[in-house]
Amino acid sequence: RALSNGIPPVFKELNTSTSSDKPLEIDISIINSIAGYAEILRKGGELWQAKDLHKKVRKILLSAKSKRLNIRCGNTIGIYSTDYVNESKSDRVVEESEIDLHLAISHTQLGCTFFALKKYNDAFLEHQAALDIRLHSLEFTDAPISESFNYCAETLCSMENNSDALPLSLHAVHVRKLEFGIRHPAFAHALSVLSKCYQGIHRSSEAFECIQWCLDICEAIFSANHANLIPNVLAKGDILHSLGYFEKAAECYRKAKDIHTTNFITGQNDLQLEEIQKKLTHATMATSNKGCSSTLNEQPYQRWKKKDGGDPVIIITDIGRDIDDAIAFMELASLERMCILNPLGVIATVAPELERAYLARVTLDSLGLSDVPVGVGSDGGGSAEVKLNSLSFLYDGEKKLLRFEPGIDLMKHILMEVEDPKSVKLVCLSSLKDVSNFMKQESDLFCSKIREVLIMGSAEYSEEKQRIMPFSGYNTNLDWESANFVYRECQERSIPTSTVTRHAAHGCPFPPSFMKMLQDTHHLLAIEVRSVHVTEMDKLWAKLKSHRDTPERQGLTPTNDCESFLNFFRLQVCDSCNQWKNSSSYIYGSLVFLHCVDAYREMHFSPKCHLVKGVLHRVTGEPTAEDGSDRSGIANREKLRVEIQRMIQQGLSLSLTASFGDAYGRKGSHTKSLSNIVEMKTKGNQIDGSNVYSNNNDAKAMK
Repeated sequence: RALSNGIPPVFKELNTSTSSDKPLEIDISIINSIAGYAEILRKGGELWQAKDLHKKVRKILLSAKSKRLNIRCGNTIGIYSTDYVNESKSDRVVEESEIDLHLAISHTQLGCTFFALKKYNDAFLEHQAALDIRLHSLEFTDAPISESFNYCAETLCSMENNSDALPLSLHAVHVRKLEFGIRHPAFAHALSVLSKCYQGIHRSSEAFECIQWCLDICEAIFSANHANLIPNVLAKGDILHSLGYFEKAAECYRKAKDIHTTNFITGQNDLQLEEIQKKLTHATMATSNKGCSSTLNEQPYQRWKKKDGGDPVIIITDIGRDIDDAIAFMELASLERMCILNPLGVIATVAPELERAYLARVTLDSLGLSDVPVGVGSDGGGSAEVKLNSLSFLYDGEKKLLRFEPGIDLMKHILMEVEDPKSVKLVCLSSLKDVSNFMKQESDLFCSKIREVLIMGSAEYSEEKQRIMPFSGYNTNLDWESANFVYRECQERSIPTSTVTRHAAHGCPFPPSFMKMLQDTHHLLAIEVRSVHVTEMDKLWAKLKSHRDTPERQGLTPTNDCESFLNFFRLQVCDSCNQWKNSSSYIYGSLVFLHCVDAYREMHFSPKCHLVKGVLHRVTGEPTAEDGSDRSGIANREKLRVEIQRMIQQGLSLSLTASFGDAYGRKGSHTKSLSNIVEMKTKGNQIDGSNVYSNNNDAKAMK
């Protein structure tokens, strides 16, 4: 308190000094002491005093940024203006980069104070400003950046913008798990924020799992009446209330009230007490009106929500078999934000189909597509013993309460709710078993609402039968009978099909810089995809180097050798260690999504077109001709690569910046949106320099 009372002389001189005056000086220990005292006041419930002190500290730091004041790092104690500086005891002037990090802390502390005062817009601006500084100064996976993500997500939830908060929260949970472990209060706080994200998008079962884990950690660390428990106990009460467990919710609110009265006296943190009392009153009234629920109400399945913008699509995926579908979803996120495609639902198929549904759910969440429902399909003709490439930031325990609607039911509900006939495009990135089953059960509904079926598979036109016929390929071979049925029925029912074969993907390899671009976006999904790619390439390389008669070559034919491997993936090999490096990549699913958009299809592809009963059916990609001429159906591979890379970069960066404009509106702000930062950091990787659309209004104007 004594230190804070001594600060006004510095401000008086700051307010009266001119640019020609000698800069004022203050010791960094004084700034830290004032900020520390402000934090004591904040945690003690003296929020308005805390706010004033934090604003004073921020003003000092901003003045130092503008060179009106020097901050010294020394051993002196006291309040300094120009007249009081003892040069002999001051070691050095704090550098600008250090001031930035102190300023980030100040923004964070002031943001937390505004949050406690329920001034959420002001809090959000402060946390954005802190995030911006840290993004320019630190590694993306450093703990301070995860702190800013976590606070931004928490504030967005209070602003009822939970869907945009979710990707930030998932990143914070993952980084804090790695940095602090699963028994640390920082990780518990990240779980608490994640529960609020799920609660705000009406996924209460997942929210309950998060908050219970959070409380288990906190109760093992803090005393029974620690003030830090209050927000988490309130969050649990909110979730229980939404589930219809009103008496249990009231118990949580009463517990929160008891902890509050233990820690604060009258006049301290009154806003929190008012919130607790309001929630308790509502829960008590609900209990009186509806009685006490003895069990948690079963949550309804997530439903598709009607929204404007883009051609409606339903996607069938076997995500987890390789990295291809995950990359395709990155592109889908960009197309959705540009209002070009409107994903209505995703169905995970091919055994283990439930595991794939988990992966699809967390992938969509991390890309800002939390409103897209996920259904679980059939085994697709696959084996349940297949091991998937899982995502490491799918937090432990999430699977316990995740519930998925059967894929056929989800597709039926979506198509019944779609008003326009022949408007939905069906994108099949895997086995056609689920499509076949649905067509057999709901033939009329399928024919009335499906505009086109786009298939990642193998097909060719048969002159003998005068129609498109599937031929051998991974997706087709999973369930040959279903593939035949779908192609035959679509042509009989005059539903257009577009088939993208593996030869199209082989005609557009992506250079090693593509994987580097993914990593440079710092999105955890992108980092995971690159890691899986490297791991799988290592395994394949080890197989190829093994002797032809050994079991290590499982699944490889005698023609699969190191030379063909090097040629196909355009690899370089390290002479000293005989190890591959700098692999090219083939992106299959992304080509299918581009075929959904007529303009992209006409611009980038040259499919073979066939009329069957007066309806156009397309096949993109044929094997290379005997004379070596290209028949991939790719019009201009370089332009196509640039287009896809730009979309993927946008999809990743915008998922973390959906609500980020300029992070701080004050003069002299350092702030740029995260998408611009990512663009700068990936500038050397052959990425197109097109502007990134920061919101849907820009996207609609572009369209």
